Amino acid sequence: MPRNLKQLIAAAGLLAFGISTVQAGPATVVALNVKCNLVVVKKSDEFGLVTLFSVNAAALGDVLDGDFESIKYMRKARNETAGTDIMMRGVRYSSSRKIVEAEIPNECKEAPSPAAAQ
Repeated sequence: MPRNLKQLIAAAGLLAFGISTVQAGPATVVALNVKCNLVVVKKSDEFGLVTLFSVNAAALGDVLDGDFESIKYMRKARNETAGTDIMMRGVRYSSSRKIVEAEIPNECKEAPSPAAAQ
C-alpha cells in the first residue's frame, strides 16, 4: 500500500474519532415530560429535546451520557445517576431552551399547576 494512502486512511480515522468524541458526553436533565417520555437536557451551553424509549428512564437532575447530536437514529446511552443503560433519540438541539421546548407536541404539553399560575 502506498505511503500516501496509509497516511490518508490514518488521518480519516483520526478525524472520525475526533468527531465522535465531540458528539458524545454528559448532559443534565433540566425538564421532564413523563406523559410522552421527553426530556430537555443541557450540555454546556446547548439544550436538546430527547425522546426516551423506557418508562422512568430519567429524573430531573439526572446526568445522561451518550450521543446527543444525532437526531436520525435511536442510540444507546447511560443514565449515570441511576447507573442504568437507556435508549434515546434526539429530537431538536439549539442554544435556546425556548426553541427546543417549542418542538414539544401540543398533546405532550402539560397544563401548568395552579401554584405555578399564581
